[in-house]
Amino acid sequence: MERFFECATAAGVLLPEGPIIAKHQVQVFLATRRKAQMMPGIAAYDGVWPFDDPLFDAVSDFLKKL
Repeated sequence: MERFFECATAAGVLLPEGPIIAKHQVQVFLATRRKAQMMPGIAAYDGVWPFDDPLFDAVSDFLKKL
């Protein structure tokens, strides 16, 4: 994915910074899925995000405390 953004930048595409670039990165990832134009919430429902991975433990802990 990083190479995609490096290529886009080299081609003169002005990419946003901060949280907005993260949204673009998610869309690039979702574009590799079988379903076209999947929204992040639908992707979560369809099991695209591996929420059982330890990477998501901090998010899970935060949500449990709400």
